[in-house]
Amino acid sequence: MLLILLRSFFNEVKMDKKRFGALINLMINIIVGCVLTAFALLSSQTLSLVVFLQNVTISICAGYLIGDWLPVMDIGQSVARATGFEKGLLNYLVSTLVLSITMIVIISFFCTFVQAGSAVFIAWINALPKLLLVGTIAIELTLWFIVKVAAKITGVSLKVEN
Repeated sequence: MLLILLRSFFNEVKMDKKRFGALINLMINIIVGCVLTAFALLSSQTLSLVVFLQNVTISICAGYLIGDWLPVMDIGQSVARATGFEKGLLNYLVSTLVLSITMIVIISFFCTFVQAGSAVFIAWINALPKLLLVGTIAIELTLWFIVKVAAKITGVSLKVEN
């Protein structure tokens, strides 16, 4: 039902490829924000609804700006092709790994800065390896689904023409 409502809304807005990318950016940042925030707060044993919502909001905003300003998907695709993976599973894994590392490093630094202030570097460096692992797994497992949902909502075709 929700997909039908969203699709009818986006049909009225006349979605194009740029909006398709913006929708993917928003959805992936919601997932990354929730996963990284929950993991970080559970790890530090400071989980509360207010702190969770505050950090998720900061993470989504930071991540959306980064995703909008940096062509991380294009960079990831370039790296995958440069390593010889033109398409298929290995192309997906390499390109999303580049996306994951870029997004998680920047988002986690920004969120840690907001929470820890001047002690940001020590807190961030200590948390970064675990955040990279958890965030990368979340992105690797969900990005394919997010792309399909965004395509369905916006009506963008995912078929590759030769």
